[in-house]
Amino acid sequence: MKQYDKNNKIHRLLISIIVLVVSIINIIFLIGSGHCDKIFFKDISTNPTEHIYQDNFYRQTFAFAHKRLSFLENASSLKYLNNPYRVEERIGIYYLFDTTYYKGKYYSYYTILPIIFILLPIYLISGYFLNLIIVNFLILTLALYFIGKLYQFIIEKYIKNIPLFLYILGFLVIIFGSNIFLLLRGFKYDIPISCGILFITLSIYLLSLLSNKKFIKTKLILAGIFTAFIVLSKPSYIIYYFLIFYIVYIIYKKYIKSIKLLLYYISHYFKWDIIIYDMILFLNLEYNIN
Repeated sequence: MKQYDKNNKIHRLLISIIVLVVSIINIIFLIGSGHCDKIFFKDISTNPTEHIYQDNFYRQTFAFAHKRLSFLENASSLKYLNNPYRVEERIGIYYLFDTTYYKGKYYSYYTILPIIFILLPIYLISGYFLNLIIVNFLILTLALYFIGKLYQFIIEKYIKNIPLFLYILGFLVIIFGSNIFLLLRGFKYDIPISCGILFITLSIYLLSLLSNKKFIKTKLILAGIFTAFIVLSKPSYIIYYFLIFYIVYIIYKKYIKSIKLLLYYISHYFKWDIIIYDMILFLNLEYNIN
């Protein structure tokens, strides 16, 4: 049986080819199912009753575009209630569902990453909102690609000989055995999960590459950014930090023979990672407070 050869360019491109084919299948599914009838939506701020504007990602994008953290909608209907957080007191009163209410203003508690990197730049340049299903598709496609790169790295580092057929089959099992295709729905609840999967994979992949000392500072800075983005995507994903810490331990365990050496490696190699991570979390804290 033909073996996987890491020196064969065609073999190394197989992961990218599979991701490309799966992405094309996903596009056909999204178009055929009618879930993505429009790619862009015009600025409809003058008519906030339109369905597209009801999504909190679009509301937050519009708020950021107008240099505000809170939504532009008026929350006066809740302002004079004794306790607006009680469902019983809100009966018969119009209010925005699935938002955070604080001191007469509405806020979003969803991740702001797709807004900052995709929705807001497109809106500022064109005046159009990009369909959230497309946003989610782009995030998942990137996640699939880096899952493939991580899979390839693990195979090449820890498995000496593997049949090419099993190499391909293993990646297909990872793709089709997960809930990634379920996330293609692109619901607002799916997008934070998709972001989390992407940044967990990116963080682990970059940290795995630390065994190669080339561009180590750049890898650590990026790892610090992406590790912080995991929590910005979905706070409950902080549990994956245990996996990340374990990977760092596996990489450096042969060097860590004493507490003194451990502190040296943390200060020498991981200081950039820690600094970037703390800066991003501080900014996120400021955003949540204000």
